[in-house]
Amino acid sequence: MIKYDNNVNLMEQHAYNYTLQDVEEPNLYRDLFPYTEVPKVAFNHRRVPLNMPNEIWITDTTFRDGQQSRAPYTTEQMVKIYELLHRLSGEKGIIRQTEFFVYSKKDRDAVLKCLELGYQYPQVTTWIRASKSDYRMLCDLGIKETGILVSCSDYHIFKKLKKAIVYEMDNIKRRYGL
Repeated sequence: MIKYDNNVNLMEQHAYNYTLQDVEEPNLYRDLFPYTEVPKVAFNHRRVPLNMPNEIWITDTTFRDGQQSRAPYTTEQMVKIYELLHRLSGEKGIIRQTEFFVYSKKDRDAVLKCLELGYQYPQVTTWIRASKSDYRMLCDLGIKETGILVSCSDYHIFKKLKKAIVYEMDNIKRRYGL
């Protein structure tokens, strides 16, 4: 059934109006998710094929997201996994980067040991909190790229950070010539 949707000012088909049917075989939507090509996106009830770029790569999050879902890796385990990622990546850098947290001594030791290996790929990148001390630590480690985590809800900005974060980052940029 097609209905007018006030939220988007469009006439749209509403999937929830379909009745439940008992079927013999599952619908795996092979037209959208074929095994032989990149999945397609359904947008406004039309199938939109994704255009693959000439070059693709992976950014690995094993040492960041991966450690939040299991017991943390030891330094030795992180270095071994990094070596395996390097082997998988190959000379073209299919695994372009791998992201580390650097809050603990163990993680910083792993970063330094991975950097000492001298591999081009995967590049070691990090995530830090938006603080002077984290930024100084990052500079000391010699990391070339990082993500900066900062809570951005009004509660955090006004109550916890007291709007100080903007001024702190400006001071850091001036101090380090960024």
